[in-house]
Amino acid sequence: MTVPLRTELLAPAGTPDAGYAALHYGADAVYLGLTRFSARAEAGNFTPGELADFTGYAHSLSPRRNVYLALNTLVDNAELADAAGTLHDGADAGIDAAIVQDLGIMSLVRDSFPDLPFHASTQLAIHNLDGALAARDLGFRRVTLARELTLGEIEAIAGKSGLETETFVHGALCYSYSGLCLFSALASGRSGNRGRCSYPCRARAAVRGRRAACHPFSLKDLALRGRARDLANAGVLSLKIEGRKKSPLYVAAVVDYYRRLLDGSLDQDGAEELEARMRTVFARSWTRFFLDGAGDPGVIDLDVAGHRGAPIGRIENIVRIGNGKAAAFRTGLALERHDGLQIDIPGEPYPFGFPVAALYAREGGRWKNVFAAAAGGEVAVPVPGDAPPLEPGLPLYLSSSQATKRAYPYHKPKPGSTRERRMVDWSLELRLGETAGRGMVVCTAAARLPAAYFAEAILDGDRDAAGVRWEGGWEVEAFPARDAVAAEAAAKTAFSRLGDFGLVAGVWQFGNPDRLFLRAKTWNAIRREAVAGLAAALDVRKEDLKEKWIRSIRVDAEAAEAPTPAAPLRSIYVERLEYLECFMADDCSRLDEIAIELPSAPGPKWIRGIESLAEMVGRKKIRLALPPIARDTAPGKKEKELRRLRDAGFSRWLAAGIGGWRLLRALDVEMSADWPLYAVNRLAASQLLGMGFSSFTLSPEDSEDNMAATVRAFPGKAVLAAWMHPPMFISASCVHANLGLCRGARPDACGQPPPLAIVMRDGLELTATPAPCGTVVSRDLPLDLSDRAKRLAELGLAATRMDFRWRKFAADEVLRRWRS
Repeated sequence: MTVPLRTELLAPAGTPDAGYAALHYGADAVYLGLTRFSARAEAGNFTPGELADFTGYAHSLSPRRNVYLALNTLVDNAELADAAGTLHDGADAGIDAAIVQDLGIMSLVRDSFPDLPFHASTQLAIHNLDGALAARDLGFRRVTLARELTLGEIEAIAGKSGLETETFVHGALCYSYSGLCLFSALASGRSGNRGRCSYPCRARAAVRGRRAACHPFSLKDLALRGRARDLANAGVLSLKIEGRKKSPLYVAAVVDYYRRLLDGSLDQDGAEELEARMRTVFARSWTRFFLDGAGDPGVIDLDVAGHRGAPIGRIENIVRIGNGKAAAFRTGLALERHDGLQIDIPGEPYPFGFPVAALYAREGGRWKNVFAAAAGGEVAVPVPGDAPPLEPGLPLYLSSSQATKRAYPYHKPKPGSTRERRMVDWSLELRLGETAGRGMVVCTAAARLPAAYFAEAILDGDRDAAGVRWEGGWEVEAFPARDAVAAEAAAKTAFSRLGDFGLVAGVWQFGNPDRLFLRAKTWNAIRREAVAGLAAALDVRKEDLKEKWIRSIRVDAEAAEAPTPAAPLRSIYVERLEYLECFMADDCSRLDEIAIELPSAPGPKWIRGIESLAEMVGRKKIRLALPPIARDTAPGKKEKELRRLRDAGFSRWLAAGIGGWRLLRALDVEMSADWPLYAVNRLAASQLLGMGFSSFTLSPEDSEDNMAATVRAFPGKAVLAAWMHPPMFISASCVHANLGLCRGARPDACGQPPPLAIVMRDGLELTATPAPCGTVVSRDLPLDLSDRAKRLAELGLAATRMDFRWRKFAADEVLRRWRS
């Protein structure tokens, strides 16, 4: 069945070449980044000029294709002006939407470019209907759903949110929910939330006492293939391919496959051929992840973290050809000289790869030197002298294919030839000059700037400022005209040739009271000067208005209110009530606030415990907290639980995601924003306060100087999580099941298995703790930011907090650490 035409195939473009390849092979839309503030900072990315060229080309195609700018990283205070410039460059190029994570950047798009749609990045970790509805309330047009969702969850959100929904259909997977990974930032100083991930999930690690070194966090690649139709039929508007760090060849092959699949033009034989091609370009092992339900233990590849290739056979024998050894096998795919092969070597962390420098085919009982061999033939490929010991039975993979490289040519237009053009109105007057045989030409050109410059924040309400006028005059050789109509036609023809300046002729006015005629070369010379002058005037006005807007953002930062220092409040956040069992009345009196995470299903025992604590410390000291991940259960059940607690007098709450914000906003309670909402710049902090939050927690991956700038801008509003065992990964994948240590068919059937001690290759020690929605991997060494508290307190820090979450604690340990 052909999927309805409304389903969009969305392709990645880490470089212009990848973008043109995507369009050539049928992508309906392309997402890409400029050189900064993209979640793939190490991709080639686009310059503003390349973006303008590409967007113009995409819009010129029939049907028209869309271009989405990924501005989907967190932005610190010092970068806001530059991020505003990047956003402006995108709007100037005519992008169709911006993809954002940072709520400050969201507010910048919404308030400054009201006609530019913005999409919620998967970095916002929207994983339930409340999160999608919250995104809608904030003004997002589209939400990119978390990759961890099942088909049923996706269908429910697509059908009830009133938003365009987008889901990934192919590409790399992150072990953590996107946007909730701190591993790279805290282990290497390279924040994944800022586009600089060092991919620690692909590193080898040992599970202490349980398993030798493997890749416990390296997920297989998502490849939904035929299930893409199920997503489309579930109401998903856009099917997204991951891969902005991949080559144009990869993009071409994957887009071609899914385009044919969605159009219904791909039979099984064709699908197998194209899948093999895709695998030769780049492919880990493939998985459907959790589309059919959570708990699939086969989503991890414990042995290989990188490119594997397409299975091509198994070594049948090691033969001697000439002076060397060769691996003999029956090839399952066509093979030719200069292809690449990889072999899985038991006990080795990576496959052994080598080029097909020579190729032999078995003919008449002898090995014949050939250039290519068809699938099904018996072949032998010489192995390099440094090859590890090879044995019969080892699997081989085709990791590079010359045939695949030849299969995907694509069209790339001439730079500048497809840029969207601005209309220019011409007014010319030709009259007699003061000297015999001479004429005077006076030219006035008027043009309007792109829609990006019509934002009220740029024009301050003066919409005429978006117009540019240019005037010029020339004294030239002129002749009496025999035909006034032909004289005007010659001028109009010349002024319609606007070259590569990005202009197109609009209104035409021509005065020739003295009935004069100019040669074509004269009109062309005048036109060249006029067009160059107008283009320069447009560039100057554009830069002036852009800088005026950016300067206003810098001024806002400098005009922050002076703080009124006060001693920060002292608070503690515990995941379980029993962590407080050893606290005495005196300990509680030294606490200004106790935050307690709300369990997924608060039973009678928990209710009795929270009531008992409230009797000891008072309800005003208790803040109930919603976790960052809360997969939907029965519709309306969570709302009833929260309302019951609100009615019982618990009026202070903490939210860690926009879905939690929506739930709490409906209760009309006092709300604080936890760090996963990322108040990493003053615009984001202002947005959170505008959403009704009374305070916000600073991100544990933020720098001290950036924290200071935010605290200074909002005295009495910022909370510092000064001590915690930070969650490096918050994952929907069960590490016990992945490692074969789970006795049940599902992660929740394991009977609460004990935490696992994991040591990374660089010696970093971690603990993987089972969680209701998967696994939390926390660092054994606590993150202690208490040395920042004094400086931040002088700037107006509202509170410091100790977090006892993400792993199991003994009650006496919690008390001891709190007292210390």
